[in-house]
This record gives sequence, C-alpha cells and structure tokens, in this order.
Amino acid sequence: MGCNFNKGSQWRKWDLHVHTPASELNNQFGSNWDEYVKLLFNTAIQKEIKAIGITDYFSIEGYKKIKTEYINDNTKLATLFADELSQDKDYISKIKQILLLPNIEFRLDKLISSKKDGKQKRRLNYHVIFSDNINITDIEENFLEDLKFTYEGNPHSGIERSKLKRCNLEAFGRKLRSEHKKFMAYTDYYTGCMNATVSEVDICKILKNDRPQLFQNQYVLVLAEEYWDLMDWDGQDHGVKKHLLSVSDMIFSSNKSTRQWALTDDFKNEFGGNKPCIWGSDAHSPKELFNPDLDRYCWIKADTTFVGLLQVINEPEDRVFIGKKPEMLKACESNKSRYIHKLDIDRISNSSLEDEWFNNNSINFNPGLVAIIGSKGSGKSALSDILGLLGNSKNEEYFSFLNTERFRKKPENLSQHFKAELTWLDGRVDERCLSEKTVLTEIEKVKYLPQKYIEIVCNDLGSGFEQEINNMVFSYLPENEKLKKSSFEDLINYLCQGIEDETQSYKNHLEKLNKKIIELEEKQNPDYAKQLCNQLLQKRIEINNHRKEKPKEIEKPKGEEESAEALKLKELDEKITNVSNQIEDTQESLNDISVKLTELNLITEKINVLYNTFVKAKDEIGKIIEKNNFDINLKLELSCNTIDINTLKENIEEEKNNIIILLETDKEKQTERSLYKVREDLISEKEKVLEDKASVIKEYQEYREELNTWKNKKNELVGNEKSEGSLRYYIEEYRYVKRDLRQEISEEIKKREEICRRLHKLKLEKANIYKQAYKPVMDRINVMDNIQNEELNVSVEILPNDNFNDKFLGMINQSVSSDFKGKSEGYAKLKEITSKYNFNQEDDVNNFVKDIYNRLTTDKDKVNKLLKDREELYNYLFSLEYLKVEYKLKLGSKNMNQLSPGEKGTILLIFYLVLDKHNIPLIIDQPEDNLDNQFVYEKLVPFIREAKKRRQVIIVTHNPNIAVACDSEQVIYCSMDKNNKIEYETGSIENPKINRHIVNILEGTMPAFTLREIKYMYSEKSE
Repeated sequence: MGCNFNKGSQWRKWDLHVHTPASELNNQFGSNWDEYVKLLFNTAIQKEIKAIGITDYFSIEGYKKIKTEYINDNTKLATLFADELSQDKDYISKIKQILLLPNIEFRLDKLISSKKDGKQKRRLNYHVIFSDNINITDIEENFLEDLKFTYEGNPHSGIERSKLKRCNLEAFGRKLRSEHKKFMAYTDYYTGCMNATVSEVDICKILKNDRPQLFQNQYVLVLAEEYWDLMDWDGQDHGVKKHLLSVSDMIFSSNKSTRQWALTDDFKNEFGGNKPCIWGSDAHSPKELFNPDLDRYCWIKADTTFVGLLQVINEPEDRVFIGKKPEMLKACESNKSRYIHKLDIDRISNSSLEDEWFNNNSINFNPGLVAIIGSKGSGKSALSDILGLLGNSKNEEYFSFLNTERFRKKPENLSQHFKAELTWLDGRVDERCLSEKTVLTEIEKVKYLPQKYIEIVCNDLGSGFEQEINNMVFSYLPENEKLKKSSFEDLINYLCQGIEDETQSYKNHLEKLNKKIIELEEKQNPDYAKQLCNQLLQKRIEINNHRKEKPKEIEKPKGEEESAEALKLKELDEKITNVSNQIEDTQESLNDISVKLTELNLITEKINVLYNTFVKAKDEIGKIIEKNNFDINLKLELSCNTIDINTLKENIEEEKNNIIILLETDKEKQTERSLYKVREDLISEKEKVLEDKASVIKEYQEYREELNTWKNKKNELVGNEKSEGSLRYYIEEYRYVKRDLRQEISEEIKKREEICRRLHKLKLEKANIYKQAYKPVMDRINVMDNIQNEELNVSVEILPNDNFNDKFLGMINQSVSSDFKGKSEGYAKLKEITSKYNFNQEDDVNNFVKDIYNRLTTDKDKVNKLLKDREELYNYLFSLEYLKVEYKLKLGSKNMNQLSPGEKGTILLIFYLVLDKHNIPLIIDQPEDNLDNQFVYEKLVPFIREAKKRRQVIIVTHNPNIAVACDSEQVIYCSMDKNNKIEYETGSIENPKINRHIVNILEGTMPAFTLREIKYMYSEKSE
C-alpha cells in the first residue's frame, strides 16, 4: 500500500464489516459499481477510515471486483475520481493507503434452540477475515470451493452437501424456488444464499488442518454477537456456545458488557484466552456506510496491515477501542505541548569533523510508549541524552553520552559540531547545539532519568530516601498546584491552613467552655455547698432581725380621710409607688434589651465569620477551578442581607437609649423624662404638702414611709431566684447544686467532648492531606496489585509529641497525692496510660482524655492543689495540641530506611511512572541495569503499560523483552557503523523489520516470559 508506519502503532478507525452490491441478500447500494466504489472511498476518506473489511455472504466477489477492477487499475481510478484529483493530487494515493481486507460472512448450521425473546429459532453469523496478502484465487479455490454448504435433498437422499460455489448456490436456490412459491419473488442466488448453511468445524478444518501452508496467520475467525447472546448457557446450547467462542479469534460486538466479559479471567479460563471485540457499520446502504449506531467506531491501535490486526488478538484490551474517540487521542489533542513529535539531529554547517556520527537523522515519535533498542554502544543513550538536553532536563550532570568524559570531552568536544531540533506536537521547536548546557531557569519539559541518576538514588540516599520521595512528589506537581511554595512541607502546611483555622476556632470555643466548666466545677466543691448553707443561715438571721425592726404601728389620724390634703397625699403616694414600679419594670426592660442587643451582635458576628469563611472558601474554590481549567459553571452564592438585623438593632438601640434617659440618675444629665427625677419631684411635692400639716399627720406619714422602707428591705432580703445575695437566691442555688449542677456539668462536658472529637477529626483530615499527595499513586499501584505480598502504602499515625509527658506533668503539682505523684512514678504512670490507647482512633482518644480528666478531678477537694493552672491544663488536654501527625512511606511492613537499594529503585521508578500529574514525557535510560529481571518483568512492566496510557514514555533498553512485554507503540532500533555513524530505524512491533531486529538482539532466544508467538514472527509476505 506504500504506507510508511515509522511512527509505530497508532489509533485509526477501522470498519471491518462493510457490504457491497454483491451482498445480494440485503443490497441497498444498487447495481452501479462505479457509484458504489466512489461512495465507498469518498466516505472513507471523509470519515478518516483507514481499514475496511469488504464483506459479502459466502463469497469475496465484492472484494475481488474492487481490487482487480479498481484498485489495480490506476487509469480507471483516475477517471472515476477526476473531480477529487483536481482538488487533491494525492487523492488516489490516499485511496490506496486504505487497507482492504476480504471478509466472508457465513450463516452457520447451528440453530439457536433458546427462545429467550419469544421468537423463532435463528442461525448464527460467522466471519472469516483474510489477509490482503492472500491471493484471491487461493481463497476461492482452496477455501470456499473446498467448503461445503448443507441442504436437504430429496426425501430419499436426506441431508446433502455441495461445494460452496456460486453455481451450486444458484442451483440450490432454483430448486427451492420450484418447490416453494414464495421464493419465486427472489433470484436463484438470493434464495440459495438465504437457505445455505456451513459448519464452523469445516471452516476451521480447511484453514488449520488442510491448508496451513496457505492460511497460517493469514486469517481471523470472528463470531458475530447477534443472536448468540440468546443461547442458553445453562441448557443444551452450552456446548455449542463454548465451542464457537473457543475457536473464534474475535467477537463482533459493541456491547460494553460483552467487551468487558471477554477480558475477564473467567472468560480466559473458560474459552482458552481473552478475545478482542471489534465492530463495524454492517453497512448495506449508503446511509449506513461507516456510520455505526451511537458513534461506536472501531479504533485499532496498529499499523493498517493484517499483521496489525493480528496484534489485536495479543492485546485484546489495549489495542482496540469502540466509541467516538480513544482517551489517548483526546489527551494528545488537548495537551499537544506535552508530546514530542519529531527530533532532527544534524551537523552544523561549518563543521570540519571527519566522523559522521549524526547526519540528517530525523525521527518521528509516537505519543505512546517508545522503546529505544540496540546493542551496546549503538547510540541509544546518545538519543536519550539529546532528548533530555532539548527537553531541559535538570539531570544533565548524570548524562552518560553528552558529558565531559565522552562526547563533550576536550579538547575535541565533538558535541560542538552537532545541533538538534525538538519539535513538539503543538508545533513549537526547541533547538540547541549539543555542546550547550540546559538552562536551569527554564522549565523542565521532559523528565529524564539517566542510568547514573537511578544508580545514585538507589544506592546513595540511605535514610534520606523518604525526603527524596517527598521532594519528587512535590517537584512533579504542576507549577500552579505548588501554590508558589518551595517545598513539600511548605505546601502541606499551606494546604492545612483551613484545618488550622478551623482548629483555632474550636480551640477558642473550647477555652470559653473550659472557663464555664471550671466555674461549675468550683460549685461542685463541697466547700461551695457549705458556703451556701452558711450564707443561707446568715440570711435567715438577717431576716429575723429585720422583722424585729419593723416600725411601730401608728394609727391613721381620724377625720383626715376626706380632706383635700389627705386626698392629695394619697394621690402622690400612689404616683410615687407607680413610678417606683415603673422604674423597676424599666430596669428589667433595659436588662432584656441589653441581652437582645448582645444576642443580635452575636448573630452579626457569626454571620460575619460565616461570610468571611464563605468568601475565603469561594476564592479558594475559584483558584482551584482556574488552576485546573475546569469547565464548570459553578454559582456559589451566600445571601447575607443584614438589613433587617441592622434595622432591628437600630430600633432596639433607640429603645435602649430612651430607656437610659428614663433611668438617668445623674441630676446634671437628667431630663424631664427621667423617672428618677419624676419620683424626686413627686416626693418633693409630697414634702411641701406635709409642711403645712399638723404634727400628728406628719408623724403618720413618716410612719408610712418607714414602713414602706422596711417592706422594701424585707423584699430585698427575701428576694427571688435571680437576685443574688437574697434568701430565695441561696435556696435556689443550694437546690441547683444538689439537684441540677451535676447534670449541667455533664452537658457541658458532652459539648467539650464533641469539640475534642472534632479536633481529632481535624487531625485525621490533616493526616489525609499528607495522604492526598500520594493517593493517586497509591490507588493506581494497589489497584493494579503488582506489589506481590508487599503493598506499597503511606502509613499515617497520630501520636503524642515527644515532649508531651514533660509538658503535661509540668502542669501538675506532683507533691500532691494523685496517680501522678512523684516525678519518676508520675512519668511511668503517664507512659503506662498512654500506651493503652490508639490515638488514630477517635474513641480511644476520647477515652484517653476522659481517663486523664477523671484521674485529675475525682477528688474535688484536691483539684485546686493538684493542678497548678486548671484552665491551662484543660485547654492543653482537650485541645489535643500534643498530638502530632506522623507519616511514613512503607513497602509492606518495611519503612523506607529499611529497604535495600534495589527495593528503593523499585519504589522510585514506580513513582516516576505513575506520579507525574503534568504528564511531560518520561525518559528512562536502561532501568533494568539497576533492577533484577524478575522485578522488571513481574512488577515494572505493568506500571510502564499503565503509564503509557496517560503520557509519552520513552525507554532506552538493551533488552527488547521490555519493548515486547510493554507492547511498545513504537520501537527505535539504533545502530552504529565503524565510522561512528549512528542510524535510527523506527516502526511498530508488528513491523516485520523491527520484529526481526528484536529477535536478532535477543540472539534467537525467546523471552523468559510468556507472550504470543506473533510478536516475534514476521512474514516475508507482509514486507
């Protein structure tokens, strides 16, 4: 076909099920072949279809006609596509680059006996897709004509079989038409094809047993999913279904559940291997042509060759995708700046160097996995070093080729004679002379791990390996996710700011709560109850003494009741009493209003805190969305309309100011509205009235005033539950201490416990911040389950600080009798208590705090003597500020400082393969040199395969097993001749020449791990 597949295996759209006008059973294309061929190729080019399965029932007539009468006739193609050629001179070339494969669709002789859908029995369709390298005549004469179709003969002969030839199908159809009038509406050939059946056993026998020299590795058997899903797996169809799936290479299915099932271990064990699912448009009409339902296009990652199709059998999961577009293509299109497109290496124009080394070397790179192979000294590391140089790697000091001991060795410094250009997928070009250094101030566009660098990391980091891992985690974060921090630790602290703010808020609440609890606990002290009893006794004595001081009664003078002065005095007394009551009520109103204003201010304060928290969170969310370019139309709104609150506050404050005016006692500030002034004026008026009265009247009025004063004093001594210092206050307080105090303390302690639990949750959240940096890696590694018997994990523990014992015991008077009495004894006791609890568990932490608290406060008489500063200790104990979050990266039960250099190398490479979130190309130079083979094949390979799904990976290796085991999309074979000329040959694993290089480097030996033969087989016919 003249195609150059130097970029290796690429995702392309294949449609392996397209019918032609020769498919007489359901032909909606008409009979004009010129129109069909023009439609076929114009639509294929328009829809970017790169491979077509030309399909007909029981024949390859359509394929034969297209190949012989069109593809092989340039004159006819030029005439047919004259209009297209006038617009594109390469149009015919584009047509010929489309892979055409003959696809023969058979109807099997197996009847589906199940009736799950309630319809009549049906037959299964079966496809044989042949290589385009097989001669058409061989398919017709050595396969189709050897294959016999089955039909019922006359009543005496029973079942008969005829060779699968058109003339025989027509004769069969002619016979049926003569016997069944309804068939007269169809042609002989149509009727014959409609009723003929073949056996998959016969198909397999001819291809595998009778003609292996012709057909080995030159066909694939595909079972169409249509109808076979109706077969009863638990009934009489079991054996038929199992046989069909076992002998088939692929399944025609776009059903997601079928595709997933065909990749399971259960399927593999049941049917002898996993099967890829492919799909096609099954086009019988122009409308259906390359237009599968629901955009379920069949994408195959391979060269558009039949060998490329065979490779799908080896990689049924990773080489085929059914849908609108594979994720890898989407990633490439949206991140073109992160994929290397091409590297050009050449000598500078004025070079006088005799050795060639590099002479117009140009390499087009695949965006997936690129394996650079070749024998020792063939230029593999030269290529990776050059990529590292132009990608501005920060590991230039570890380069093995571009260093002062080799290619940059003075005085020759061969590197000064050569330059290189690195072209990215977005068209940007980076150019440097090979003697130039990387620029430290520029960003790193590739992550290059030279062989020497890996060795140093594996052997020389020692106990600092965990810090190196943390630095690596941090360094691989995109710049905007580093949040302008300079280290992993700074970033973690920054990310924990919200937690710290919330922690501080809880601590503030805790401090207020502890003050209240201490106040309540003081009342729990037996001395407080004794004081109340004494105060209550004293108050009763005061009341009894007050009773003795009651003014001696004076009778009201006779005849004064109806006098004008008496009436006036009565009126004034009533007014004075009313004003006094009004003063008392107004004072109570002022108290209530003050409380309301305080509560409103508290509401306003909480709203402000909430609003500020919301604004901060909204800003942080906005930055996260902007940082990640999330296409999110997120509306975050918080209605903080405080107009009603402010209006109410203004009204209440105005009312309060009016009340203050009413209660003003300062004569200089009093207004006419002051109730105290009103009362004083009334008293003055009363005194004036009394001035003119007889002494007996005055004496009576003075008695009344003394009596009122006595009554007021009595009321004050008796008081109520709220008037502190009164009899009833002490009675209520004593009752409260005896009956309600314990319950109230219990409730406050529960509140404190909830805060303590929340603070512990915040500790766990902080621990999760540490885990989050590792989580994407940990999830991917552990889900893949390739760390056999030893799980890689991040261990996060919450433990007391190293100084906890000293600080805690420093707050206690250890000379007072308690569990912590004595320095050494107290230290031992605290250590014993601490060892009983798991501080990672919320309940354990809560029980620990309770345990300590109970040991300190059980003896109420000694609390104040035992605790140097009760408030300080409570705040320390319940705030959990003595608990630290400690994290460690582990392999199984081993911490990093317990790992061998090889194990460290294992972890390091896994991290590099799975961690890099900004997905710049990853280049690894000969990783197998630092690791044992068992690790490479059993553990490293799966991670390489996983990494290549989301980024470009380039691996230099002298062991092609890695290239094959990882199913490299592209292989670059390096060679160097005696004149130091380096050459690079590129292609896919399925490319015969590349395949031969792989086998040659392996010196004819097969890999130590099991893979299908096709990866190492190349056919002269396919070259």
